[in-house]
Amino acid sequence: MKIIFRNFLYTFLLGFSFLSLNAQYVDFDKGVPANWNAVSGGSLSTTSARSKIGSNSLVWNYSAGSSLIVNNPEGMTEAINLYRGGIQFWIYNDEPVSEADLRVEFRKGNDVAYYFDYGLNFSGWRACWIRFKEDMYGSKHRKDLDNMRFVSPGGTGKLYIDRLTFPSQRINDQVTPDEQLPYINPENNENHWGALWYWYSNYEHVIELAEFVTDKEQEGLELINEKVYEYSLGTGVTNTALTNAKNAFGNLMSYAAQYNHPGLETLYVINGQKTWRYALPPMLYPTHCTGFIVGLTRERLTDVSCIGWGDNDPVLQNNQYNNPFWNESALFKTSNGLSFPVEINWKGALRGSERGEWHGDKMSFIMSHGAMSSDVLVKAGTKRVKDDGGFDVSESSVEEFYAPNWWQTNMLPESLQHDSGHEGSHTFITHEFIDAIIKDRKPEVDIYQALAMTAPGIIAHESAMKGGELLKIPFFNR
Repeated sequence: MKIIFRNFLYTFLLGFSFLSLNAQYVDFDKGVPANWNAVSGGSLSTTSARSKIGSNSLVWNYSAGSSLIVNNPEGMTEAINLYRGGIQFWIYNDEPVSEADLRVEFRKGNDVAYYFDYGLNFSGWRACWIRFKEDMYGSKHRKDLDNMRFVSPGGTGKLYIDRLTFPSQRINDQVTPDEQLPYINPENNENHWGALWYWYSNYEHVIELAEFVTDKEQEGLELINEKVYEYSLGTGVTNTALTNAKNAFGNLMSYAAQYNHPGLETLYVINGQKTWRYALPPMLYPTHCTGFIVGLTRERLTDVSCIGWGDNDPVLQNNQYNNPFWNESALFKTSNGLSFPVEINWKGALRGSERGEWHGDKMSFIMSHGAMSSDVLVKAGTKRVKDDGGFDVSESSVEEFYAPNWWQTNMLPESLQHDSGHEGSHTFITHEFIDAIIKDRKPEVDIYQALAMTAPGIIAHESAMKGGELLKIPFFNR
């Protein structure tokens, strides 16, 4: 049963990507901003031909020796003084330029304090995420800067710039090197995408490539591809297994879920900066609970009444969410008309847990409450007994349930069969994502599933702010 974590944890990652560091982007929809100027040749304009946000992007037609100067860009001073602060933008290149890079400088007048070089050996869109102190070059001797400058790579050409921002929160610690910024965060060459990039950028063919491939060699390559494809898929969960599980539960009657994570206060402020966790409303972190139902039965949550609890702590008095609650308890109604009580708690004498319950008329599954507790199966019985009150009742059986380490099974290809934290879910998330791409199919968690898991929490918090008012939850189905 714990395999369902792959659903809601994937949604958790997706949902929080929408927060995007509270960014304020430069608006090119109203034309070229007054503080953006082409200097020593070249020109600036906007176009609707392509963009990454809004309708328009900036077009810089550059020439040899020209530059683009932005005076007092909004957010730059704050980002330089921010722990791991930096800049983000997207850039589109019509034609690859391999002879020289685009230089980006951050200055006081003409005094350059920070700079970096961005490779233009590509066509199409590329992103740039880079931190001032950790990734850029320069003397870094001052922070009282008043302009940034893009220096042309020489020759003539055209670049499109969009989605530029200096985020109000730190740039992600896992920014990775790539072909445009191969020198940033080199320690990431041992982790995730960085390791793949490091291998790619240092790979050398030990055998000279043939000029052409014979028909026999092509057949061999296709056979290898077929075998690798089969090997990479794993067996997954069969329809028979799902049918057997449904039959074992009988008619589902209700659900419940609880997420307790007290003691997170040490993560509220890091290096003097408030993080996104500071006073986060519990129901804005709902997927550890809603995923148990939306991810497994595919039901939608349609109505909610929620109550919050707080203790007037200073954290709850002045925060970015205007949130007065440490804990929130909601009662949801599902699209099948079933009840689904959910608790999410940040504070209290609580056992840390992420748990769910599924109640059927034949069998129920109750996940562990945390320390000194275990998963149990409750099966309805027909044997008549006397309870401790002397009443004649049918006796249910209760037995501990020990889930296998699913990551050790052939549900995953061998290369991914290792523990990865969060109930071993990370490798399942990776496998599901890649498998969906390979098979060109809809993933287990698409945008509609993601919204179905996250939107109910937003409405639940709204209900709590209204004293428990019963509210409708919007649907986002196709």
